[in-house]
Amino acid sequence: PTPQALAQTRIRLIVFLTAMSDELLRPFFTVFASEVQPIAIPLSPTALAALPVAAFMATLTLAQPLGPVITRHLPFRTVMAASGLVGGLLLLATAYVSNVGMLMALRAGSGMIFGLQLIVAQTAIIQLTRTDNRARGLVEVVAAIVAAGVCGPVLGGLLVDRLGVATVFAICGACLLLASVVSLRLPVLSGESATRASGPNWQSMMAILHNRQIMVVTWCVAMPARLAAVALLVVVTPLYLSSQGESATVTGRVLLGYFLVFMVTAPAVARWSDLSGRRSPWVIWGCALSAVACGLMIVVGGPWGATLCCGLLGLGQAFQSAPQLALVTEVVTAEQTEGRLQGATPTQALAAFRFLERFGSILAPLVIAPVVGTFGMTGAIVGVGLVLAIGTVGALVGLRHRPHSGILHGVA
Repeated sequence: PTPQALAQTRIRLIVFLTAMSDELLRPFFTVFASEVQPIAIPLSPTALAALPVAAFMATLTLAQPLGPVITRHLPFRTVMAASGLVGGLLLLATAYVSNVGMLMALRAGSGMIFGLQLIVAQTAIIQLTRTDNRARGLVEVVAAIVAAGVCGPVLGGLLVDRLGVATVFAICGACLLLASVVSLRLPVLSGESATRASGPNWQSMMAILHNRQIMVVTWCVAMPARLAAVALLVVVTPLYLSSQGESATVTGRVLLGYFLVFMVTAPAVARWSDLSGRRSPWVIWGCALSAVACGLMIVVGGPWGATLCCGLLGLGQAFQSAPQLALVTEVVTAEQTEGRLQGATPTQALAAFRFLERFGSILAPLVIAPVVGTFGMTGAIVGVGLVLAIGTVGALVGLRHRPHSGILHGVA
């Protein structure tokens, strides 16, 4: 393999191990969090379980703009190796917490590590790809996360039922420690020194945040998608199946539907998106499919309804994942060509986009707990579906003027 291909392979492995350290927790973590010693404020089990999830998502969000700042001074491999080492130690300690405050602190640290690993990996991929293969390069990072999602929930459910919580946390920590070792084998990338020399330009970042197309993709597509993924996959589905008497093993199998469908379809969508040069149709169809997914859980109900919901949600988010990332970076390139957004870079656009979209992940656990308490599980699912439907309409209206990618041109 070429040095470029080898670097991408190692980055993909690092991302897989990082994601695996979190996915193994998915079938049982909310139940684990709901059973630790609560804080003085009276909270329902759902709200108690949501607090550590919100802490994780908040610091993961803050890590998005922090990643480019750190890589201005340190090589990619140094940042990823140090992050893996610290993250592994945090996960080892999480199994032994005795109260929700300590659990929130440790999950906040883990969220920072997870966010740094992902944004640094994507920044490195941008250095390794061109416009005509960027979606395929970025989808490799996403596919590594999804591959962990395919094995992680099922394996985590089996392991926790047979070996216990502490052992699974130790395995998660070992995944991050292994990612740290792999990071030390990364080469110095050809464009890395130029990236560090340029550093973050806050004036350019503000110009990016005022770009209409990037903001439409962020607020109408990415944030609702994040909110739906966290609300349904992390909070609602595990608690919904647990309330029906299903085991963690069954929960892991149900969640598998999302990741399996995503893994199968996302690379093909990325390839077709690159070949056609059209991004918006894929993004809009992905929004629509995600909204329909919520209806299936209500109409069918039970484990089968949850499985169908997770599967169609995976299909919808596979349609929009890589095309929306490529669209954001290509908008900046096009604006630079036309004399606008001077000084802004695709890396800065990606960091700004990732920072804003993660607010959907933060809002999800904070909003979903009171909604479940007031309207029940069904009401929460309906609410998520409405958010996705409104986002679909916003994307359809906001992206209709983008050349060669309006919905009326059809999907290539």
